[in-house]
Amino acid sequence: TTASSAYTGPVPLTTTTTLKAMAAASGMSNSSVTSATYTIQQSVAPPSFNPAGGTFAGSVTVTMSTTTSGASIYYTTDGSTPTTASSVYTVPVPLTTTTTLRAMAAASGMTNSSVTSATYTISQAAAPPTFSPAGGSFVGSVTVTMSTATSGATIYYTTDGSTPTTASSAYTGPVPLTTTTTLRAMAAASGMANSSVTSAAYTIRVVAPTFSPAGGTYTSTLSVSISETTPGATVYYTTDGSTPTTASSVYTGPISVPRTTTLRAMAAAPGMANSAVTSATYTLQTATPTFNPSGGTYVLPQLVSISDATPGATIYYTTDGSTPTTASSVYSGPILVITRTTIKAMAVAPGWAPSAVATATYNNLLGL
Repeated sequence: TTASSAYTGPVPLTTTTTLKAMAAASGMSNSSVTSATYTIQQSVAPPSFNPAGGTFAGSVTVTMSTTTSGASIYYTTDGSTPTTASSVYTVPVPLTTTTTLRAMAAASGMTNSSVTSATYTISQAAAPPTFSPAGGSFVGSVTVTMSTATSGATIYYTTDGSTPTTASSAYTGPVPLTTTTTLRAMAAASGMANSSVTSAAYTIRVVAPTFSPAGGTYTSTLSVSISETTPGATVYYTTDGSTPTTASSVYTGPISVPRTTTLRAMAAAPGMANSAVTSATYTLQTATPTFNPSGGTYVLPQLVSISDATPGATIYYTTDGSTPTTASSVYSGPILVITRTTIKAMAVAPGWAPSAVATATYNNLLGL
């Protein structure tokens, strides 16, 4: 009607609309009404890329998405304009060379989205450093050599476990490690992206202690010294055969061994793994008994005394030629020998191994 909006210029329509119009002029009847329906299709939301375009070292994997539910994304990697005949996006797209990625989204009943475009510049990375020897467990210390296959690259490293940067220590020669260390390094070269970080753990163990004298069989009490070559290390030991820990006795001087003993020791130092355990058994063997007089041929009967040099030893003997044991006769005084007799004796002291068997034969000139 003449009360409706008067046309003054083009009418923008953003939604589906039925447009009706009539014309009116002074002194004339109004025109018939002209009617037309304008169906406005919504556009699909354009794709977005993650990460956005930029410069990346070695490679980058790009994820695409659109906020329009049910829409399919079509993309190209050669810079051409994508259509519904282009590659369909189904999984993240890996890029290993410099690429212009272009994508649009399409959905049924909607107009295709605008094209999203981004350039991904892929710079080649320096080869990561290698370590020799590889990480592991080492006794005392280890010296590590680093190298990279990229000519002219500089290696930067850390020994505190932090991530190396070009502000870290520059590698100029083999790196000595004397404490347990996590070594991390990367390589950098002009015009290239920094390499990935190489990491290795080096466990440095304290040198195992040594004993003097060495374990073995001895016929008298002894003192054992323990030595350790790792500076600042503390030695811990046991004499009961148990495994030593840092709660065990601390070595401060020679250890007296008054009886058969298994001595075990290990060493510990700050920043290092504990040493291996050194073990030695000291067998104290009772001295072999001696006879007085010694065996031989005599005219008269003899009173034979048996003695032993080991304090506290008990002597066991036989006169019938059998081997003595702790079930044999205990020596308590001189033995009267009248006829031909073979005396055998052995001795045992508390905490000591039995002695060897001593043998003496006494003959009588009278043939008795």
